[in-house]
Amino acid sequence: MNMLMESATMDLLWTLMTTGALVSAGVLALIALPWSDQEIAAVDQAFKATSEIGRHGMPVRTAG
Repeated sequence: MNMLMESATMDLLWTLMTTGALVSAGVLALIALPWSDQEIAAVDQAFKATSEIGRHGMPVRTAG
């Protein structure tokens, strides 16, 4: 059967598409980060509030 593309060409296209998708995902992740001081402070306060919830939740069993 006659191939439409050589295997090297298909590998190149696959590599370029995969690289483009990974770079695009990285750019989108950077865009989603909080950049202003107010946004960073809000994220910090939200993280501190959620970490305080788990401190007094369940008792820890010891092997003593």
